[in-house]
Amino acid sequence: GPRLPCDMAVLALGVAPDPALAKDYLPPQGSRGLWQTGECCVFGGRVWRSRQDRNAYSPGELPASWEDLGSVQGSSFS
Repeated sequence: GPRLPCDMAVLALGVAPDPALAKDYLPPQGSRGLWQTGECCVFGGRVWRSRQDRNAYSPGELPASWEDLGSVQGSSFS
């Protein structure tokens, strides 16, 4: 399904951003799939929120463009 901005997850659940709503990081396909500010992904067993629009880099490639929200709890990610 579509990625949800973290603040939308907060509004939907009434809790802190839920890592369960974050999808595995997928690299953009050209100009499609660029990550936008506030969108969350799972990368390296941690949840990350994009700090910028049109973010084409993974948290591993450009950590400064992502906010580390902490480890994924209660999941199969390692």
